[in-house]
Amino acid sequence: MKRSLLLAGILSSLFTLHVLAEEKDRLGASPAELVRLSKLNATSQVVALPDAELRKMMVGKWMTGRHEYAFKADGTWRMLPLDTAMSGTWKIVNHQLIDDTGKRTIMEASHKQFVLKNDGGMYPFRYVRID
Repeated sequence: MKRSLLLAGILSSLFTLHVLAEEKDRLGASPAELVRLSKLNATSQVVALPDAELRKMMVGKWMTGRHEYAFKADGTWRMLPLDTAMSGTWKIVNHQLIDDTGKRTIMEASHKQFVLKNDGGMYPFRYVRID
């Protein structure tokens, strides 16, 4: 009985590891890109663009892999779809995105993707444009 429970536990653990290894990044990053992002998150890199340019670039619709957001030029954000009640304010000061959940350093920024420092995790936070 103990042996079969032990075997079942081992098989379950192996299956879980296999599923995690096969899981794809929700934002479509390749394994090589995930390695790059992990290394980037371990640095103190800060984007070189001025705050005014970053604010202009942040306006639009973005996906994080879990949720979609709309960032407006008036400094408000809203989780999508619009019937979702989650909303708040945002601003960019000293290369940091500051919103109701805290502030995160912007490490990379383009019109397609923002990469933000994640002090509590292996990978940085990412916003990928969807509009």
